[in-house]
Amino acid sequence: IRKGREYCEIDQANQMLGYKYFFSGRVVHGKRLGEKIGFPTANLEVDKRKLLPCPGVYAVKVQIDTRQYNGVLNYGRRPTIENDIIAVPEVHIINFKGDLYNKTMKIRFIRFLRKEKKFRSVEELKKQIRHDIDNALAVL
Repeated sequence: IRKGREYCEIDQANQMLGYKYFFSGRVVHGKRLGEKIGFPTANLEVDKRKLLPCPGVYAVKVQIDTRQYNGVLNYGRRPTIENDIIAVPEVHIINFKGDLYNKTMKIRFIRFLRKEKKFRSVEELKKQIRHDIDNALAVL
């Protein structure tokens, strides 16, 4: 299971676990970079002892309280805009509007979509995010 997680084989890890791999995290303030490019994200603070999947983009189910939403999670360093030193999990909840700060959400990993990469421009990144959302909706 750990090797599957390390090599982005989330489908295999889910099958071996017998349930969808998940973590819970509290929404914390970020730099609002996603919002600035039209795709607001919730930055998640996760227990440091929790194993996170390999960096990349995932189709996920997001549970907030008792409601469930479709989402796209990026776990990585955001190389096109920031190139952070530490990988950060952030989730875009598709068609969600509202304040999530300090709420705890549960993220279930459904499908690995792609590895993280640096794009030549923010416009190219935005086009890829739209494509990621379409791919996520197709499997969710």
